[in-house]
Amino acid sequence: MEVNPEPFRGPVSFGLEVNVGRGIVAETWLNDILLARKEAPQIAGQSLAIHHDVIQGENIAQLRIAMPGMALEQAPAPWTGPMDDGAHAQLWLQGDVVSITGDEMTVTTHRYAREVWPAEEGETPPVLMPMRIDLPFVPHCAVPGPLWASAQRLDPAVVADAVLAQTVAAGEMIRSARWDAMANATAARRAHAARCYPIGPSAQERREHEIEVLAELHAQPGFRVSIASHAEARLRVQANGRLFDWVREDGRPMILLEADGMEPSPVQLQFGVVSGQLEVLR
Repeated sequence: MEVNPEPFRGPVSFGLEVNVGRGIVAETWLNDILLARKEAPQIAGQSLAIHHDVIQGENIAQLRIAMPGMALEQAPAPWTGPMDDGAHAQLWLQGDVVSITGDEMTVTTHRYAREVWPAEEGETPPVLMPMRIDLPFVPHCAVPGPLWASAQRLDPAVVADAVLAQTVAAGEMIRSARWDAMANATAARRAHAARCYPIGPSAQERREHEIEVLAELHAQPGFRVSIASHAEARLRVQANGRLFDWVREDGRPMILLEADGMEPSPVQLQFGVVSGQLEVLR
């Protein structure tokens, strides 16, 4: 890992800069939570806000990469087959400082550490696939801490039915345009986002925006709410047993919002149990 020898030590909002070339499948994770995925033909350059998922102790940012057709979860083995010339991966940990003067907003980005694959020139380790590139870090400044950090670690079987029921109920709220009920069900994560990004919209502004977006979609010709059946979905467990959501076999959320001539819009609802209550945390 390459580390900035003279890092900025003031308060920042943490993020990840991810660059992945052609020819490999890649997923970006933080603290056992999937953030983004890239398929093999694509070239990905992403800036991911992660401040809301950073804990005060050690965090693990991770790139999981594989050749097309491989399962990212399978055991790594030496790869001797062909590889696209554009195959590469880079993961940066960075922090943003946002300042506002009058009507102008300035964002200054500070970089802290980097991991790259393949290794730098002169290093020739064997190529293993699939592989994981870890970038561990401890924040140098105070962070709000994610909601899921205070959730209970649970056996998935204990919460599977309840998470399924609340997910289906959320889909029905959208289908029947019960915006206040849907907004109330997701209030905790909006309040957390407002705490983590105080220069951005307030919790109330976020609520109003979410309702506006849902209402606009609902008004589109051919609007429909697609809720996968139990047989078409699986329970996904993340954050080391603290976050749970039902997803389709291809990994997309169980609820998709569709309309004529539009790409499906996913509705992600990740649940956890805090103080004995199951609620949307992410």
